[in-house]
Amino acid sequence: MANTNPKLKKENLLSVFMIFCFIIGFVIFAFKQYYSLYFMICSQLYFIIFGSINLFYTIKSRKNKKPMSVYIINEILVAIGFFVLAIIFPFLFNFVEVSIRQMLYFHLWDSLTVHIFCWKIYLYFAKRNNKKNNREMNYNQWKEHFLERYSGISEFKKDTKRKLTHFYPALVIIGFYFLGNALESFTTIYGINSLTFSKYWQLAIAIHFLWMMNIADLFRLNSFKKLGKFALRWFDDSLRPSELETFAQGSIMILSWIPFFLTDIQILLAIVLISSIGDGVTSIIGIKFGKISIKGTKKKWEGTIAGMITTYLIVIIINLILPFQGLQGIEIYIIALFTAIGFGLVDIFGRKITDNFLNPVVTGSIIWILLLIFQFF
Repeated sequence: MANTNPKLKKENLLSVFMIFCFIIGFVIFAFKQYYSLYFMICSQLYFIIFGSINLFYTIKSRKNKKPMSVYIINEILVAIGFFVLAIIFPFLFNFVEVSIRQMLYFHLWDSLTVHIFCWKIYLYFAKRNNKKNNREMNYNQWKEHFLERYSGISEFKKDTKRKLTHFYPALVIIGFYFLGNALESFTTIYGINSLTFSKYWQLAIAIHFLWMMNIADLFRLNSFKKLGKFALRWFDDSLRPSELETFAQGSIMILSWIPFFLTDIQILLAIVLISSIGDGVTSIIGIKFGKISIKGTKKKWEGTIAGMITTYLIVIIINLILPFQGLQGIEIYIIALFTAIGFGLVDIFGRKITDNFLNPVVTGSIIWILLLIFQFF
């Protein structure tokens, strides 16, 4: 089925565009260094292009199916996520002085451009080596390999390994917060405080993870032969059978985090931990110990309750380590309780939209709104 999907026929045109942007960017950098809006605007164009590619794929690949198919809503959300990223991108570093902000946008732009070039180089060598070593495989062959391998692993082990892949970007987000604090005496020499350092690297790595997974998904679904051995190394452990004809969940999860880079660091850390640990506990406890099914789903009440308790504890622990500003008395316990309830409602009633998107959006919004209420009233 995937081989009948629209091909990425314009990938060479995209490469030419990126090369053109790269050359123009370094000409501007040679004369003005970081002091240009070009780098920020060019990055926004990249996100708009990728949002459009995802939207184009969704429309073309689903045109012969029911409009509200099981995949289409989440695929459209991925496209919208890229457009939202383009809109909020200019505001992500508003808290730093202009010269530092422009430098950060330059380095984000040039790393994203290099990212695309790295993909081009990888695809060239993957295609050549696959042909040379007789390792070519079409998507249907890989699906057979995947399903055969998947059927031989216990459900608990399969889900645990898949959830661990969701924890990697979360570990980076959390790790760079503490690394920024540890290196502050060094970074301040260059006019960059710990918050700016942490936020830049958190955002940069989150976007690169997002871009890597989304590009891999597009090639997997449209031009699988170009991926080569990468598909076996990456997708074997990160996919489940229901995702073989659509995007993996990692990209939509990271896109749901992006708006919360505009909020306090505590909110960002909370949704990242809830997305990885809270959701993971829900799934693992539900599979291993679940007895009572939630009506209309394969989920178990034991898993959902465990996830709610974990969510509650995450909010409390974050407040102990890095207190939320302006809270008094029992207010943090109220926030933690409503956040846990929001998590539970998503797990119980979330159907057509993946909980990897809904959990961060719902829990993050609850924390954000309640913080504003308690701080200003």
